[in-house]
Amino acid sequence: MVVSQFVISFILISSTYVVYLQIGHIQERNLGYNQNSMIMVPASEDIQKNFVALKDDLITSGLAKNINRSFLLSQRFGGGALFQIGMGNQKIVIS
Repeated sequence: MVVSQFVISFILISSTYVVYLQIGHIQERNLGYNQNSMIMVPASEDIQKNFVALKDDLITSGLAKNINRSFLLSQRFGGGALFQIGMGNQKIVIS
């Protein structure tokens, strides 16, 4: 009985350490973009209808490198990420 409790506690402690290492890796990982150079703008109905034209105009003028619209946005929140899901409320991400 004592041996089985020791084995179970060793497995739980080892699993906790592995999860700790994985969380550290996720927090330090390069995301591939600079979060400080991005803005998020709520998309009105007019923007949604003319999104392609707006995107082309802003990129060709040099005001933006890339424009994307999304229903699922992540924001930094403490050590992790907070995801917002909007059903019908699109956001535009400009970088």
